[in-house]
Amino acid sequence: MREAFVLALDLGTTGVKAAALGRSGALLASAYRAYPTASQGPRVEQDPRDWENASLEALREVSSSTGGRPEALALTGQMQDLILVCEGGGDLVGGASLGPAILYSDTRARAEAEEIALAYGRDRLLLEARNPHDASGLAPKLLWMSRNASLLYSSAGHLLLGAHDHLAYRLCGRAATDPTTASTTGLLDYDSGTWNLGLLKALGLRTDFLPEIVGSDEIVGRLQARAAALTGLPIGLPVIHGCGDAGSTTLGSGAGEEGRLSINLGTSGWLALTRDSGALDSSKGIYNLRHPDGRRLIVIGAPATAAGNLDWFRDLACPAMDRAAAFELLNAEASRARPASLLYLPYLAGERSPFTDGDARAAFIGLGRESGRGELARAVMEGVAFSLRSVRDALWDGAREGEARGGTVVGGGARSALWCRILASALGCELKVPTSPGDAGVRGAAFLAGRALGWHSGWELPQSYLPVDASYPPDQEWARAYEGLYGPYRGLQASLGPAWKALAAGRPGSTS
Repeated sequence: MREAFVLALDLGTTGVKAAALGRSGALLASAYRAYPTASQGPRVEQDPRDWENASLEALREVSSSTGGRPEALALTGQMQDLILVCEGGGDLVGGASLGPAILYSDTRARAEAEEIALAYGRDRLLLEARNPHDASGLAPKLLWMSRNASLLYSSAGHLLLGAHDHLAYRLCGRAATDPTTASTTGLLDYDSGTWNLGLLKALGLRTDFLPEIVGSDEIVGRLQARAAALTGLPIGLPVIHGCGDAGSTTLGSGAGEEGRLSINLGTSGWLALTRDSGALDSSKGIYNLRHPDGRRLIVIGAPATAAGNLDWFRDLACPAMDRAAAFELLNAEASRARPASLLYLPYLAGERSPFTDGDARAAFIGLGRESGRGELARAVMEGVAFSLRSVRDALWDGAREGEARGGTVVGGGARSALWCRILASALGCELKVPTSPGDAGVRGAAFLAGRALGWHSGWELPQSYLPVDASYPPDQEWARAYEGLYGPYRGLQASLGPAWKALAAGRPGSTS
């Protein structure tokens, strides 16, 4: 007899993954559907109807593959979005969304962000939210919306904050968010865990359309008739709201308890860990996210560009090659290069953690006639490793405790054994790569569904949920070389600041 299973949906920035996972954590089936992003200058938007259609298609494919009856459907997805919906938009009736979703990476509200910081107080914002305040937050975007799209703003029935919030509303009719997603927005009073109504009132913004905050492992509703018919799933199937993608990926990487690192080596990527207490200094670009348990926190630092650095170099160095073949070639050439022979600063699009400088840009330092493509490729990998180490040091607040417990690497960059060895050596701890490193988000969501169903207690991912494909201990020779280069790497930020500012003045669109 087939084991009981749940379905999980992860609505990412570029597409949605649906998966069926057994009670043991076995991946039974999966499907992926992409959706477009509209980007023009600082504006970055997606159509929530694309989220819906892609999710329904992916669920249909997985449902037909599994054949049996799932126990629940769990959701996760991108956070810190601004989504306005009408009343009565559940069960996929009509078009619930009022215009496109404004994504977390949209920075059109820069002027509003600065206005809020001056009027409300930058230090007060940091103290209450425990997170950075900038144009990616919801308060600036809402202020921009109230001035530039006042009809949509005033007529909205609900404000939703993440792609999975929107899908839960459409499937179940309940306007809700989770503690992890809420804490990314700048609208949450971090210490109380409730909405910061004082901030909204001080800015003259609405407080009547905020979503309910529900538990990440809570049944937010049950699948309604139309959604069931469109997916082939049973009416009344329990839907678990889940948490935002940073939380589910942390859980799905086995870092839901204190001490283990979770490294997402994706295009932007992040390094995260669970702390039992003590929010960190968010002025360093560190986010203090509420843990899915609603009590503890996940501290996370997200460099502006992580694996995207190697994507850039691959396209530059191997423009005529198939992307996968070029990636394999660069890995092979980099593996023959001497460690720490060059220094690369991985700031292709500025930096946001553990320092914030939108003018910062990438650089190779130490180039010589002996520097070939392999040396440059390896330097790119090492530069990203140094960047993640500097984030780790900020998360540990300068302490060395806990390093020996190691961590897990997920995301596209985890496919490179060389890069994982470099990371382990730069961080000084053993790193593990799961069998399917791209499934951490759906695994974390499925784990939350299991908690709701009584399958799991505590927040330690069962070992069967995270089969390990490879383990990478530090290479001691490499570690010594990286230790000698890491200090100079950290010192370059201050010395290059004036050059970055001067270069920024000459870029197209500069107002300097």
